[in-house]
Amino acid sequence: MQRLERRSGQEYSTGMGRRGSITFIPANSSSRWDIYGPMDILQLYLSPELLDRVGRESPGPARPLIESTAQPDNILAGLLELTLQTFGEPAYLEGLYRQQLASLIAIHIVKTHSGVAETTEKASGGLSPTILRMTLERLSSENQEDFSLAALADAANLSRFHFCRSFKKSTGLTPHEWLRQRRMDQAMAMLRDPGLQVTDIAGILGYATLTAFCVAFKRHTGSTPGEWRRTAP
Repeated sequence: MQRLERRSGQEYSTGMGRRGSITFIPANSSSRWDIYGPMDILQLYLSPELLDRVGRESPGPARPLIESTAQPDNILAGLLELTLQTFGEPAYLEGLYRQQLASLIAIHIVKTHSGVAETTEKASGGLSPTILRMTLERLSSENQEDFSLAALADAANLSRFHFCRSFKKSTGLTPHEWLRQRRMDQAMAMLRDPGLQVTDIAGILGYATLTAFCVAFKRHTGSTPGEWRRTAP
């Protein structure tokens, strides 16, 4: 925990930097910092285009983003810490996860650092049966180009924000969670085939290493692939 002072042009602000405190600086800003001791800082850069798009898609009238220094925001801090985690999953799963995470961070910033009017409007319904079926077919295909959040949302003719919300309303899972669940279901089906080695299954499912596959499988099932295979019905 350290005292911070920040000068931006004629503006001066101060705060107490600690875990869970957030400093938000819009694009094209410059600052001079005085920090009175060592501390760990995570910096994340989001494009103004992403924030503008999220602002247009979010309900309620938007206002310009405003600067803040060392303000408590445990929700955003938790999302930022998630960006540090790596799971060793296939690139298409990691990519979809990080796209969703970036969108969540952008949505939170737009809501809490701009004064977007909150609304009591209930979440919209889920995807229509036709759109849901089409989306699940894309996620079930072997064409990994179809797995990007932009591609899924564009095909559904929805913004990314509304697509993720509607998808979870329909399935109970985010697109990343649904795809990971399907990959684990495939892994369990393959493990029932005694002719397939665990290393072969890891490669088929796109894991870079056997260790990454085993870690992901155990996180999902509580057992290693070998343990699961020995006790599988």
